[in-house]
Parts: sequence; structure tokens; C-alpha cells
Amino acid sequence: MRIAIAGGLGLGYLLATGLSRAENAYNVVVLSRTPRKLTWNANTKPRREFAAFGIQVHVVDYHNKDTLRFALNGIDLVISTISGQEQLNLINAAGHGRVRYFVPSEFEGSLEKRPPAHSDPLDRGSAAALALLRQWSEGSTRMKWTVFSCGVFMERFHPYGLTASLGIGAGEGVGTVGSYVADINAGYADYTAKDAKNSSVKICLTSVIDVVRFVIAAVDLGPSNWPAEFTMRGDKKSLRDVVDALSAAQNIAFDSQVLSYQELLTHIAYNTQMAQYARVAYLQRNLQTANGRYEFSRTNLNDAVDRSSRVSVRPMNFAQWLATIFRSCTSYQTQPAIDPGRKLPEMAQNVRCVVKSASILAKCRQASAHQTWRGNLRTSASGPGGRRAPVSPPHRLYNTSAPAPDGSTSPSSSSSSSSSSSVVERAVRLSMAPLNGSVKMQCTRCDADGAATTTTLSKAEVASEYGLSPRDLQVVDVPSQGFPHILVRESTILVHVFDLRLLIQADRILLLHVDGLADTTISQVFTYDLQNKLRGDGSHVLHRKLGEAFELRALEAALASVAAGLEALYLGARRDVGLALRRLDEQMAGREEESVHTALRELLDMARRLADIEQRARLVRNALQELLREDQDMADLYLTDKRDGRRHAAAEHEEVEYLFESYFRAHDAVVHEAAALMANVHRTDDTIRSILANRRNQIMILETKVEIAMLAMATATLVAGWYGMNTVNFLEQSGYAFAVIVSGSVLGGGMIWMFLLRRLRNIRRKKF
Repeated sequence: MRIAIAGGLGLGYLLATGLSRAENAYNVVVLSRTPRKLTWNANTKPRREFAAFGIQVHVVDYHNKDTLRFALNGIDLVISTISGQEQLNLINAAGHGRVRYFVPSEFEGSLEKRPPAHSDPLDRGSAAALALLRQWSEGSTRMKWTVFSCGVFMERFHPYGLTASLGIGAGEGVGTVGSYVADINAGYADYTAKDAKNSSVKICLTSVIDVVRFVIAAVDLGPSNWPAEFTMRGDKKSLRDVVDALSAAQNIAFDSQVLSYQELLTHIAYNTQMAQYARVAYLQRNLQTANGRYEFSRTNLNDAVDRSSRVSVRPMNFAQWLATIFRSCTSYQTQPAIDPGRKLPEMAQNVRCVVKSASILAKCRQASAHQTWRGNLRTSASGPGGRRAPVSPPHRLYNTSAPAPDGSTSPSSSSSSSSSSSVVERAVRLSMAPLNGSVKMQCTRCDADGAATTTTLSKAEVASEYGLSPRDLQVVDVPSQGFPHILVRESTILVHVFDLRLLIQADRILLLHVDGLADTTISQVFTYDLQNKLRGDGSHVLHRKLGEAFELRALEAALASVAAGLEALYLGARRDVGLALRRLDEQMAGREEESVHTALRELLDMARRLADIEQRARLVRNALQELLREDQDMADLYLTDKRDGRRHAAAEHEEVEYLFESYFRAHDAVVHEAAALMANVHRTDDTIRSILANRRNQIMILETKVEIAMLAMATATLVAGWYGMNTVNFLEQSGYAFAVIVSGSVLGGGMIWMFLLRRLRNIRRKKF
């Protein structure tokens, strides 16, 4: 399963590293706003904290739907740790990208305890996200979604706060110490102990580490059976017990201000009137707690984990968690919250050790208060003053109007009254569009480590940066499959195969995205698990040997994607053809001619599909054959050696030749297999049509024989009819007249019938 984590800090980091090191070792992709550290400047190096875990990082702009859809290619499950409009854009991109499962950033109280959106003071876009998820789940994509409700994070009571300890909660106002119920450092508590019914207010608490473990366990159990909401908890306590536990942990008596429910409502109204909005926000959190927002009795995820023999999660209770906070990292001896095979204890220890350096982190945060964990969007272009300008969606700037004599543009072809004029105008537009160097294209850069960055470049900028001629890029942005070709230039390899448009250099690649393509299968296959394909560490099946040059790995990944895409199309067509032929045999055996005609139309469509597959495979095979004929072009493919001053001679291209020969044979096999299957379809079609024609001929012969019999009978009975008329024929008194006439009629009709059948037999004999 391929999992995308939206957000690479705090909870997102823990989820990503935990899933990548889980027993099943999931393929994890992190969607990050920026590949750089928190404090950005021109000298900062890219973040490498995910490299040790084998996690691929995609830099995305959550307000750019194209970059989001590209990043979600091939993703099965998305787990979001972001909120607001960014999460809504992510949900839409996931729905359009055919993501099967989505987990929104809703790690708090149970859904049934939340008030409606219009009256929820704590809503930060949650209701809108859930409504959008319901729309996608009911649409054609049927994207399933699940909310993980955990109550209150225990880390809200951390001595350094939720944000300083784990980088969570800064945008929700609960990240600082004392932002909820109690300030453990000051020994002060402010809460409501009784609800409106005078019952004790209770909350469910779960450690962030245990939330991560529960999510991993749920993924191990399989998302296909997930309900709309998973509830979990590590402990359940009344607010008074929580404050007592904090007091005991600090060994001091807390100064508590306990408000009744009515007093709480009065304080909210008063502070609202006095414009004390920070105090109002604190009291609103207390009010929602008193209304039971964070209390639930049934924990279906705890129950599912307990019933399963495959996973094991033993969450910490509040007392155990407090013990870990006030105990040093080296003396921590609490029971593991998950089985040893999970490979998560190291991660949990790292998080616990953050406590030791949290004060340093807090000072750093104060020194750079303008930077937050959730930060501003990072983009690829720098604006004035070192600030980065936002990336706007790509716009096609084709010169799509024919020039008029006065310099203005001519009307569109649809308004032209002359068809020849329309053709001329369309031809002028098509001829001028590739010459426009200002056309903007959405691009993705990938370095040798697989780190991806999305940017926008014009055709002129691409040609200048990669040492290409503008003519090489004439059709690279045309929204059609195009003619497959591979161009070898001094420092760049241009790969244009159907929807895959790729520039390869010795240490990087540039993937071009084209709007309006009906089929992007090859591009999606190429970008799937791109990091492992480009690393060259021997871990991927594409790498035949260690140390292979980067450009050859990238080229092989592209050719493998094309071959895999065509092979998948062929296998799908072969399966459909097999099913159609079996249905056709059953219908022929049952003599259901009407259904047979429907099956023949299906076979015709499949023959067209096979012809398209054969043509595409043939085009790629011919492109590879052209390169195999050019020794110098194959030698020039060694860009790394050329950059290092080791230019290959025309005959020194054995490795590249083996590479091209391998994929030449692969595409040649697809050509022959598709042609053979198409020939089988045509033979079956001809055979069935012959059988149906023979059946129709038999029916026509039967109809002719019936008509001949009726003619013979009519002719014979005509004479009898004449004798039956009211005319005097002097036979009325004869005793033998009736028998003679009937016998004569039958004998005459039989003779006529035999004569006509002989004539029909002679006609058929002459025809065949």
C-alpha cells in the first residue's frame, strides 16, 4: 500500500517514520510545503530527516491543484495533518486522483459530540472537510474516509507545551503551556468540574505516540473495513482527577479556580462584551469540554486491536505518561505500547528525548517568532527582499489566433462561413503555437536522490537551461500523444513517449506536465516510487548493477514505465477478449443470434483497442531501433562520463546497447502478441459471420421450400375449385368423381412441388 502523509512536521513526521518502519514497511510519501528547514535562507541545505527512513518527499503547493494531483498519483491512502482550505484542496485532489481512502486531520473528540458547524466555536474547517468527504464518498469515485478520534492529547499538559514538545497545535491555540485546563509549571488550574446536569466532567486522553501506534495498527488491519469513525483512548478521567494527577506529579498543591456551568456561561458573555477574545477562546474550550465533547464510552479501535492477533497496542494511561515526562530518557522503563516487531520503540524514545532539549527549541522559536511549524507556503521563485513569491497555476499562452492585416486577431474558425477559411485559420494557429517560447509549463525537478520540487518554466527557459534548441521543444507541450522519439543532445536526453515528456541530465531530470491529455498512464507509472528508481542503490528491480550512471537509471525507468503501461493495456485487452470469446461461444451454443451480434460489436471495439496498442508499441520499438542503428548517439548517452571528461568513442556503448535491446524486445513482444490476438479476433469474427450467414441461408431455403409447397398445393386445388363451382360438369352423380379429383389434385401438386425443388437444387448447385 502506498501512503501519503500531508505535513512533514510534528504528528506528520511521527506517522511517516512510524509507517515506514512498521512491520509491513509501507511505501510512504510525505507532502511538504518546503524541502528546507524552518529558518530559510539561501544557504540552507535541503531537509534530509526522511532520507534515513527511505521516505520520498514531494514539495507541493496546497493551493495548486496540478501539483497536488501529480503528488497523489498512485497513492492508496492519504493521512492529513493539515487543516483549513489546504485540507479541502487536498481532499479534492485526492478525489480526482482516485485515492481510495482518506483520513482527515480530526484527531480530537467524537463526531457525535461535536455541535453543528455554525455554532461550533472550535471549528477550524472540520465541518467543511467532513461535508466534502461525504460528497466524494457518495460520488463516482467512492473515496472512503475515516476519522480517528482520540479525545485530548496528553501532551497538552506537557511542561513545555504541545507545540514546543511535538510541534502540534500552534494554529489551534492549544500549543502553549496552560492553554487548556491547567498550567503544570505555574501550578494553576481553571476548569469546570460539573456539567449542566451536575455530573462530573470527564475527558478521554491519549498520548500522541499511542495515536500513531493506533493508526499504524488500523492500517495493518486493512482500511477496506474501516468505519466512518475510529475512537481510541489511553485513559478516561474527570477534570478534577486530571488536576490532582498533575499536582501529584509536580508535588505541589495547585491553585484551582473551579467555575460552575452557569458561571462559565456568564464569564464567556462578560469577556466577549469586554473584547477579551483570548480569554473567551480559553473558556470556550472549557465549555465544549463540559458539554462532553471529549468524552466517549465506546472505543471501537481499542476493541478491534484487542480482538486481533496480528497487532498489539497497549496505550499508556495518564499516570504512566506523566511518569515518562518527569523521568530521564535513560531511565525510562515503562512497558512498550506495541509489540517489539513494530520497530516503533526507537521512535517513541526519540520523541521522549525531545523533552530534554525542548527548552532550547522554545528559545529558538522565540528568536524566530516569524517562523512557525506550519510556516508560510514555500515556492520555487524568490520575490523581493528574499521572500518567495507564490506559484500561480500554469497558463497556456498559445498564439491561437491568425493575424489579421491590421494586426488584430481574426475571428475563430467556428464563426467563419467558409470551411476552407476555417481550415486555413486552424492551420495558422497550429503552425504558430509551437513557436511561442513564452508558453508556461508545469514541471517537476528531481535530483539524484529523488527529491522532487514543482515549478513553472517557459519553453524558452527550459531550452536555455538544458542546452536544447527551441525546435527540440516544438511539440513538447502539445496536448496529444505525439510521435515517440528520444533525442540525444550534448548534455541532455529528451524523452517524448506518448504522455511522458522528460529531460534527463547527468544529475537531475525535469518532468514536463501537459494540460489536456486524455491519458496520463505512462507519466503516473513513471512517477510511482520515483525516488527508489533514481537512487541506484541496488534496491530496485530496474537496476541491473550497482553504480549505474544516473542518466541510464532515469532512462531505464522511463522505458520501463512505457513498457509496463503498454503491457498492462495489452493484458487488460487480452482478458476482455478472452471473456468476450467465452460469452460468444456460450451464445453460439445456445443459438442466441441477437446476443451474438452484440458480442460481435464488442469484439470489433476490442480489435480497435488491440490495433491501437500494437501501433503504440510499434512506434516505440521503431524509436528504439533508430537509436540502436546510431552508434554515436548511444555513445553520447553517457552524460556523466561526458561531464567528467571521459567521452565515449562511437563503439563504446555496450551497456546502452543492452538496455535498448532489452526494451526493444519487450515492445516487439507486445507488437507480436497484440497482432496475434487481433488476428485471432478477426478469425473468430469471420468464422462467426460465416456461421451466421449459413444459418440465414438455411432459413431462406426453408422459406423457399415452404413457398414451393404452398404453390404446388394452390395449383392443384385450383382445379378442384373449378369443379366445385356451381356449373354443370355431369360428374355430380358419379360415385368416383370425388376420389378421382382429390387424387388428381394431390398427384398434380406433388409433381409440381418435385419439379420446382429440382429447379431450386439446380440453382444452388450453379451458385456454389
